[in-house]
Amino acid sequence: MRPIRLNRNAVHLNEPLPWDVFDAGGTLLLRRGFRIQLPEQIDQLIVRGAYVADTALPAYAPAAARPERERKTPIADPVGVWQRTEGRLSKLLHDFERTPDFVARMREIAPLVSDLCERDADLALFQMMRWHGTNYAVAHAVHAATLSELISRRLGWPQHQREKLLQAALSMNVGMRQMQTSLASQTSPLTGAQREVINQHPVRGLCLLESAGVEDQDWLRAVALHHQPPESMSARMRHGSAAQLAEVIRLSDIFGAKVSPRASRPALSADQALRETFIGHGGSDNPLVAALVRELGIYPPGTGVRLSSGEVGLVMRRGERANEPKVFATHNRAGQYYMEPVVRDTARSQFAVVGTVPAERFQQLTINPARVFGYEARTRLRPFDSLEFEL
Repeated sequence: MRPIRLNRNAVHLNEPLPWDVFDAGGTLLLRRGFRIQLPEQIDQLIVRGAYVADTALPAYAPAAARPERERKTPIADPVGVWQRTEGRLSKLLHDFERTPDFVARMREIAPLVSDLCERDADLALFQMMRWHGTNYAVAHAVHAATLSELISRRLGWPQHQREKLLQAALSMNVGMRQMQTSLASQTSPLTGAQREVINQHPVRGLCLLESAGVEDQDWLRAVALHHQPPESMSARMRHGSAAQLAEVIRLSDIFGAKVSPRASRPALSADQALRETFIGHGGSDNPLVAALVRELGIYPPGTGVRLSSGEVGLVMRRGERANEPKVFATHNRAGQYYMEPVVRDTARSQFAVVGTVPAERFQQLTINPARVFGYEARTRLRPFDSLEFEL
């Protein structure tokens, strides 16, 4: 048999290899069915030289030809669609045990999160960092799904794998949905009964989802494992596709909780939350944590920052460099509100970011994300009814 060298386009992340892979000398490198989980692994394989037998290639053709989900027209009103998506998810999770088409409805909602992240990831992150609503359970599920989508996109996961990830992230806490929002407003320590519900909710969630008609094993197992550290799993389980979904969800769940305010504590700043998540989950040795840090940057949209000019403002969009975001200054150096926010180029030394500012500093400022991000026609409003683009 004549060996044929593989090119990078023939290998897909998180999909089982349809053939054995050999080096130029005929030594077996990877067995059929192995899943490559990181882009760097593909790069190393291609640079080293990877070959398959020519008779094996036809078996790969159907997977290579599988079409991605049909491209849709860009969403014109992403702020409104985010709100409606949360509303749909809230209704679905509240009534899911009485919803015979639960799986079909979840499979309609999950792609919306993906489309919204593709439309404007900065807006998605801004809404997460600036959340001050009442339905924490639903908002947290959406935030975790958003982060999971952005991490998996950066890692190059195929679309069908990302959709499973989103379905699991959006339903990860169905096993404690009735208690989760009340916990966000609780100031007293957890009771023993509450700790038991929290500890058991991943497995209980799996059971509830099964009873609602979910049959996808990766979806179910990802929900069941999303609180379990990889080091506590067997080697076989740890390298499975469901465990990788669960680890992305776990990181997103933890970070999203850190930057969300609770009655018992204020939200952590993004840089502190990233630092704690990075240190506590393997640092640069963990590619998933590294992807989270690279995706968010040092100052994600929605972060309050202080500039070297003495001004205070909000990050609206990530910049070309992690420490040079686009900022709208909202307060002058004397602490007074600007009549309208002023765009500052933080790449210039006089406007460089020198630190973060607690979210509480902006509590008196009502922000209209649709106008700030340019999705609503600009009209003159009273000062501070919303942030507006500078003329």
